Amino acid sequence: MSANADEYARRMAEAKPALHIEGKVVVLAVVVIPHAPKNEICGLRGGRLLVKVTAAPEKGKANRAVVDIVAEYFGIPSSTLMVLRGETARQKDIVLHRLT
Repeated sequence: MSANADEYARRMAEAKPALHIEGKVVVLAVVVIPHAPKNEICGLRGGRLLVKVTAAPEKGKANRAVVDIVAEYFGIPSSTLMVLRGETARQKDIVLHRLT
């Protein structure tokens, strides 16, 4: 297993409480804090991955920032992620993977 694969596996294991399967997708539950001093993932809060973003929650800016941060954290392309629910809420569900 490569270093990147090891890191991916470690981060998936840490995020496990925030992951669940819905149909044919793996969903990541997140809680977002907008207007933060920096973009970062801060562990778990209430069974959801805590994501802080500098972006404002207007015109989809915070959603785009969340998707980009989550993608970078897991080392996957942001184009494969999407907000499944919670577009205008702090609690969001993000499609992380599609199952085959």
